[in-house]
Amino acid sequence: FFFFISDEVDLIHIMAYDAAAPHSSYEYVEESVKRAIQQELPPEKLVLGLPMYALNREIEDWKSYAEICENKDNPCQDKRTNQVNGYNFNSVYDLQRKTSYAYNDANIGGVLTTYSSMDTRNADLHKAIWDAILGKADLENKYTQSESCPNGACPEDSE
Repeated sequence: FFFFISDEVDLIHIMAYDAAAPHSSYEYVEESVKRAIQQELPPEKLVLGLPMYALNREIEDWKSYAEICENKDNPCQDKRTNQVNGYNFNSVYDLQRKTSYAYNDANIGGVLTTYSSMDTRNADLHKAIWDAILGKADLENKYTQSESCPNGACPEDSE
């Protein structure tokens, strides 16, 4: 069924989030992409959705990444932190890892962000994604922010 649709559309958005807690795990991303490819959808048309919000399943509430991270305690200083007070979210590291998976391992068409306005004022998540696309992500160690997106404005064309 799905392979007929792929002839009629330009891109297919894989919403690999809002699943059971945590709402956007790396394993769920891999499973979702592999399932789409097994359904004979062309990998070059698949685009992985990356949410920029936090979800708390216990109280059925969500907050922006900025709400979670831009406070006096700054719990996101550790760029691997992806859970605060029951809220699960994509950390900088998580987004770099998922973006790298999309481009380098799964070889799909790309990524897109969901609720982009929920990033921090410094565009930490957008910078993380851009660094991963450019191959500047350090997936072995803690993320160190690059200057690839000055003032949060990433170039529209990639290398």
